[in-house]
Amino acid sequence: MKKLLLCAVAVLALVGWASADITIGTADSANCIPWSCTSITQGSPYEQIYNSSAFNGSINIGTITFFNTYYNNGGTQGLATMDYQIYLAVTNQTVPDGSTPPGEVLFASGHLSDGAWTFGDSLNFSGTPFLYDPTKGNLELVVDISNPSDPSSGVYTYFDASDSGPFSRWCPACGGNQGYGLVTGFETAQGTVPEPGSLLLMASGLLVAGGTIRRKLTR
Repeated sequence: MKKLLLCAVAVLALVGWASADITIGTADSANCIPWSCTSITQGSPYEQIYNSSAFNGSINIGTITFFNTYYNNGGTQGLATMDYQIYLAVTNQTVPDGSTPPGEVLFASGHLSDGAWTFGDSLNFSGTPFLYDPTKGNLELVVDISNPSDPSSGVYTYFDASDSGPFSRWCPACGGNQGYGLVTGFETAQGTVPEPGSLLLMASGLLVAGGTIRRKLTR
């Protein structure tokens, strides 16, 4: 009985640790940097810091999503052509400054190809799961770009952005910009941490089982 209760307490403690998928920022403007207008970024890194207060618990990040639902540029939109590397890091900085954050970890890398883009689609990057604990600091995202070129159509794709979000961005053309950045979705890696509701259900089951065993033993 005592062991079951201890297990239940441990499971309940995990509820405060686990976090579900989250989208940070509310779209109120649009931004082609860095996924479409590489001529503006000059092929240099794009950095964005997300304030830890935007997260309600630790999250094992498996997918990062950028949204294109705020502004329809019309015509034949396109993405830039580039090789990219996406890094994640925990930082004490609130505004990025173009320097490499200590302890950055490669999340994903690949090649983005120019091509027609449909308004409303989302750009998704899945990578090596990154466990982020907001009690340790803010979350920094760095996109290293190489071999870039703008869309051949000449019409940029604008992703959802905010000028009053719990984040800040840096790029060569925009400098450190407090409160501005791309609206970003963080999704948990598959098959990792159970949802808080599932953890509560598990804890309840353990407590019920413990109570049943205790009643049988006392009869």
